[in-house]
Amino acid sequence: MGVELKELSADHPTGEQASTEQRIPAQRSRSAQTGHLPLQRFALFRSSDIKLVEEVIGRAFREASVRLTDPASKLDARFHTRRLHHSSVSYVRYGTGVTVSLAEPGSFYLVVVPMTGKGTIRCRENELEVHPGHAAVLSADHAITATFSSDCTQLLLRIEKTALGACLAQMSNAKLHDAIAFNPRMSLVSGYCRTWYWSLRNLVEELDWEDSMIHNPAFARRWEDELVTGLLLAQPHNYSAVLLGARDAAVSSRTVEMAIEIIDAQPMAKHTVTSLARQVGVTPRTLQKAFRRHIDVTPNSYLRDARLQRARNDLLVSQLDVCTVAEIAKRWGFVHAGRFSQIYKQRFGESPSDTLRA
Repeated sequence: MGVELKELSADHPTGEQASTEQRIPAQRSRSAQTGHLPLQRFALFRSSDIKLVEEVIGRAFREASVRLTDPASKLDARFHTRRLHHSSVSYVRYGTGVTVSLAEPGSFYLVVVPMTGKGTIRCRENELEVHPGHAAVLSADHAITATFSSDCTQLLLRIEKTALGACLAQMSNAKLHDAIAFNPRMSLVSGYCRTWYWSLRNLVEELDWEDSMIHNPAFARRWEDELVTGLLLAQPHNYSAVLLGARDAAVSSRTVEMAIEIIDAQPMAKHTVTSLARQVGVTPRTLQKAFRRHIDVTPNSYLRDARLQRARNDLLVSQLDVCTVAEIAKRWGFVHAGRFSQIYKQRFGESPSDTLRA
């Protein structure tokens, strides 16, 4: 396959600068009318050259390596991208299964939004599955490794940290002492996150229309600001409680909901009451009181039950001759097999070995 490559310009981010399908009104959906791919007007390259793909991704984000899941397969990569002011939006397709690694730290947040297919993303201790309807919000402070299926297509939204921090400071009228830390798992099918996803998809649709007001810099800046503001309001992070503006954070049900979302998304992580409280923007004592008030358990009890349920799921699908109870217990954070068996039986009415043999 030949290589189609356009030079990066001010409309495209450099390394330094830079689902569930939603219904777009038929009269404005260019892709529905013409079969255009998202952001096709801003196609940067289409190539089967893996070195070129690595180079361009590195220029758009940071140093990257790309490896084919099946070495015998054929790479058919596309990269469309449009830079706004403090952010950029891109469409990426590899045409085959790949593992992409971003090694060097960057000064931005990255929202990965699969449109088709699926992927597994690893960043620090987090490992999460993404697919249409479920995205990932990642900080570029740490190495990121992602494996995508051959049919995976995705939108990538890059937002500079300085812009996100400035927006949060203005919204909260408070001084930020720590970096913004998002819950990495983002559901796009309900609530504020669904609304935010609509805004992103509408932005992508409008960019592909030459006569759209989105090409006016002043209007584009306002839309970009709305995306940044919406992300801070929709996706849980360590300053979310501040933005809620609740006078008594101890009785905020949303505080508990955010902590539960973090636990459910990453039950294997080394959570503590202190770390959870920091991520949702309250004190450990406040979080304890909120859990007691709203769901009548402690954060640690909820975490233990979440891990027990995941362990039970593994026991139900595992085979006795290839996996042991101790291995599964350790996988979910239960170091002492005897203690695990005791609390497991109290919770489910049978021993973990009986579940494994079932």
